[in-house]
Amino acid sequence: MALLAVVPFLSLGCASLESLFKNDDGTRPLVDPAARENRIVSLEVSIEQDHDTLEALVTGQRDDSDGPLHKNKDLRVIAERLSQNEEELEALLAAERAERAAR
Repeated sequence: MALLAVVPFLSLGCASLESLFKNDDGTRPLVDPAARENRIVSLEVSIEQDHDTLEALVTGQRDDSDGPLHKNKDLRVIAERLSQNEEELEALLAAERAERAAR
């Protein structure tokens, strides 16, 4: 898969569920199911778009004037955002699963 070439750029740091989903006052996690579902959909769309963009960057035709791919600032920004969005999405989905299990 062409996207494997991007893996070195991705941040693999972890964050707790609560640190990712604070309300504006920073004191409690986001628990409104509708707000969480809207955020999940938004993240899924963004992640899909970023995957498509990265795939185009990695597999697209390049010439000598483009410079090395690892120095492409757009690629770095997208890879960082993608990593953060995937982490946030996973945490939201985990919170959703935990909420369903608690019912």
